[in-house]
Parts: sequence; C-alpha cells; structure tokens
Amino acid sequence: MKVKRKNLIIFGVLALMIIGATATIVMLGKEQVATAKTVSDNARNTSHQLKSLHIIKDNSFYEKGSVVRGTREEIWIELPNKFCKICDYTMPDGGFMQDVTVNDGRNLAVLTLDANGEVLFTQLYKNTSPFPGDERNFNPTYEEYLSQLNELSSRDNFEVVEEKDKMIKVEKKNVNETTGGQVEYWYLDADTSMIMRSEIFDNGELKFKGEVKSLTLNEGVDKDRFVFEFPQNENKEQGSLEIKDLHYTVTDDSEVYERLDYKPILPTYIPEGLRLIEVGYALDEPRVWQNPTYLVYSKEGEFLYICEDTIRAAGQGSAFCALGLDYYLSREVELSKGNAYLYPKGHADGTLYFHLGNLKVKMTGNIGLEEMKKVADSIISSAEEI
Repeated sequence: MKVKRKNLIIFGVLALMIIGATATIVMLGKEQVATAKTVSDNARNTSHQLKSLHIIKDNSFYEKGSVVRGTREEIWIELPNKFCKICDYTMPDGGFMQDVTVNDGRNLAVLTLDANGEVLFTQLYKNTSPFPGDERNFNPTYEEYLSQLNELSSRDNFEVVEEKDKMIKVEKKNVNETTGGQVEYWYLDADTSMIMRSEIFDNGELKFKGEVKSLTLNEGVDKDRFVFEFPQNENKEQGSLEIKDLHYTVTDDSEVYERLDYKPILPTYIPEGLRLIEVGYALDEPRVWQNPTYLVYSKEGEFLYICEDTIRAAGQGSAFCALGLDYYLSREVELSKGNAYLYPKGHADGTLYFHLGNLKVKMTGNIGLEEMKKVADSIISSAEEI
C-alpha cells in the first residue's frame, strides 16, 4: 500500500504540532514550578534578612459589592520583637475609632480610642516571654507579615496563578478546607515576596481587599515608637483597664536552677558570633509548657530562641502538643541522633521541636534550619553526658 507524499507531509506537520504543543505545556509547567520556587526562595531570603519594616496598608470589607467598613494600618517592626501598629477604623455611618498596639519586646499595650482621642479601653500584658508563638509571648511581631512570609517559604502552601508587572499572584492552598467556598489571593512583590495586595472571595463574591500603600524594609525605626508608659495606678477602673502579668523573669543560670525542678541543658554548639544575651523562666505556665526556661542568643541581625521544659504528663512529650504552632502541618526532620519536627510557625524556617528523656525543646530564629539542627544535636549530646 502506498501513502501519498502529500499525506506524509500532513502527518509530519501534525506530529510537529503535537510535539510542539506538548513541549509548550511541559515548559509552562516548568516555568510555573520555577516561579513557585522563586517565590518561596525570595520569601525565605526576606525573612532571614529582615531587620525592620514600616508599612501603610488600606483594608476594605465588602457586602454585596459595597464597602461596609474600612481600616488603615500603619505598622513599624524592629526584629526580633519590637512592634507598633496604629489602626484607624472608618464605619459607613461616619463613625471613627482607633487602636494603638505597642510592644517593647517585653510588655504589650493595646489602647482603643474614640474620635476625640479619648481612651475607651486599655489592655496591658506585662512580662511576656521572648519566644515567638509561645503561650506567654503575646507579641504581634510574628503574626504581622512574618507569618505570611513563613507560609510562602513552603511551596505546599500556595499555587502561582500569574506574573505581571513585577507582581506575582498566588492562591493560598487549604483555604477551602476550613472556610467553605472562600478563595484567597495574594499579590506579591516579585523581588521580596512581600504581600502588596490581598483579596478574599466567598463563592465568587469579593469580601475583603487589602492594599499596601507604602512599604520600607531595613531602614530602621525610631526607638520612641516602641515606648509605652504604664499608668501609675494599675487598678481596674470601670472595666476600662485590663492587666495581665505573664510572669516571665530574666535571671542568671544559678537562679534558674534554684527555682525550677530540672536543670536546663545549654547547647555546646552555637553559630559563630552569636552569644547568650538573656536567660529567663516563667512559673505556672498554662497548658503544656508549665515551667519553661528561655535562652536568647543574638548578634547583629541574627537571633536564636530556645525554650526548654520537662514533660509533665503522658502525651505532652509528643510532637503534636504545640497547638499554637500549627502542629498538623509539621514535618519530620532527621537529626544526627534522632528525629525532630519542624513546625511552620516561627521565624524564618519555623520552629524545631524535639524531646529527649523527660526534657522537651523548641527553638526558632533566623540562622537557618541546618544551623538549628546542629544546635539541637549539641543539646542532645550534652544531655547524654549528664
């Protein structure tokens, strides 16, 4: 049977078209994966290099296509733990209210003011712990933007939609599992993966839009932004003042040993340049971490937090006990002498958690996961020598 030359040409062209289309699909797939990798790499780099931040952001809340209320937020952050936010609320009826939040790294104050600047309500949280995500921390530094960078550090948490005009649009994953028909989009700066705009849709209807009007990174913040004077009279008056003491105490090694019923284990390995700048403890810790010890290591631009405690009851040494750290998203990490779990919440790469004997340890910082693993290995080695 003979096949005409014309038919061969047609078949050849069709084959080339199919191959070309397949190659295009493959290339698009590779391009999207590469873009997702770029997003996560940039987010991780930004979180590691971030020292200070100043941002102004407008938020609009929608019902049936119309704005029902709006807020303007101005935020100042100095890592690892200084925070200030002024949030103005504008209501459809013209009403106005303002919240001022200040954290000096140890104490948190939240003031609610009316349109005349009169204080309506004040919340004071004294002696909060230094560990991000800890039940005694109460520091919004992590939750404001650092947690979002942390989410973007993992490609499992988002899907790239498009890239246009130096902006990358991503869709958050796992939103529908917890919020029904909601879809959330983030529009990221292509160089830093900082969120410049966000939108939330519920069954196709716009519910929220946030847009950054101004963003400055690593240019320093006036120290006075983080200063708050506690009132002389700390008694509650007419329900307008709420005070809570979290009982975190800065001390030295000897006092820690005297006050606690266990001996914290210091790591024998710490990345070059970092030094121990603070040791503290908290008694009567709620829930799992009842009597923790906190170790803070730091140098210019880098920091490491370690929290240690003994296991108080069956099951509390489990890797799935830290609810505030999104334990259900943790992944196993291999150490030289055992395993640990990495929680997504925490600075930069997250929070590393492990336990040995009756001691449980968690740590976070911006020194990188590999360095944290070395610190963890040195704690395990020290424990074996006791």
